Amino acid sequence: MVYLIGRRIYGSSAGLAACALFAFTPMQVMVGRNVQADPLFLAFGLTGLYLYLLGRHASSGFILGLGFLSKQPALLFLFGIIILEIIKPAKGYRNIIICIAAFSLAVSPYLAYNLYSDPGGFFGGQTGRILIPITEQGGQSRLWMSANEVFWGLSPLVSFSFVYAILHILFQSHGKEPLPLVFSAIFLLFFAVYNKHGYYILPLAPFAALACSRLAQNIGSNKIRTLFLSVLLLSAGFHSIVMLCSNKYGFEHFKRMPGVYAQDANPVIVIGDTLSQNYIEGIRYYNPRAKILRLTRMEVSDNAMVELDYSRPTYLLMLDLQIEDPSQLSPQALERLSKASVYSDIYSFALFGVVFYQHPINPHFFKSSSIEPKYALPPTAFGVYRIARARQLYLVKLEPEERVYYMDGGFSIGTINRM
Repeated sequence: MVYLIGRRIYGSSAGLAACALFAFTPMQVMVGRNVQADPLFLAFGLTGLYLYLLGRHASSGFILGLGFLSKQPALLFLFGIIILEIIKPAKGYRNIIICIAAFSLAVSPYLAYNLYSDPGGFFGGQTGRILIPITEQGGQSRLWMSANEVFWGLSPLVSFSFVYAILHILFQSHGKEPLPLVFSAIFLLFFAVYNKHGYYILPLAPFAALACSRLAQNIGSNKIRTLFLSVLLLSAGFHSIVMLCSNKYGFEHFKRMPGVYAQDANPVIVIGDTLSQNYIEGIRYYNPRAKILRLTRMEVSDNAMVELDYSRPTYLLMLDLQIEDPSQLSPQALERLSKASVYSDIYSFALFGVVFYQHPINPHFFKSSSIEPKYALPPTAFGVYRIARARQLYLVKLEPEERVYYMDGGFSIGTINRM
């Protein structure tokens, strides 16, 4: 779809360049490998936009409706088309009315069902999702946060080229090519408001690629244009690979978990934090008879013991241990925690013998603190290398005299903290 849209508005060569840039950007690579709705609604949105450019307005609206049913931010594509029509109306507003009508037809069963079955819950849920931007991440400077996500999500060189391309289209072309301007502004504004996860800025990537390909068209020399696009592709590809290597999805927690607790046939496994709940299905797969309790759903006062049936083999699963100063633990306690840890692998990317590692700030965002050359290998070294192991998931078996406590805002094992 990126190629077809680029070909439609700029020509075949620009469409091909935009398609390649989009494919290599970290935003697309990192989100596209996940099983989630964002790539799906983006595909519907781009398809609907392309159909509208072809003049198939009813089909466009219906496809955009399917995108909305995939994930609601697809509605922003319809907003973008409306803005384009306001800027350059082709036949009055007949085309956009047809598009909106077809969109409404596609989403009407969903709206009718929810409004009939639970109107209060439906409106409450939608309102809650609109107001959710007041988050820990959203509390930061929204402009600075958006700039960081664009910088790392597109890769540094592509992001600089994107900014320059937008300025060029705006001032040199006097806004006569509004499509990349309109949709880039929409998705940047959307992320500035709704920034709970980095993948909400994914729809910016195809329009950034289109803007960069348009910028390349203005380079008179074919050799310089080819060199410019090649450098952008290599930069985007390099950052995508390095980001993939350092990202949490390279870990093998699920595969290593059974070795920690397989000696007990009927364990009780208590979940000590919200993120550890992601491993519940893995626990059930390897030990279907395990009883799983989510402590995050229990009301426990501070510095109080959690009331559990401690007669069965009991484990506490935590991504992080609530220990104020781990250096104060005895050697026996450290050894015990080491044996109870499901370690994760840390990977890096070697290029011409130099090992690069990217330091992610948060696994839910593209922003990184830096890309660091770790050490040198033989000049022929190339590919993915494991550089370290980190102990990040703990499944600690309680001794007969031990109990689970709620202390300082987290769950932990009382006697371990006192060793």
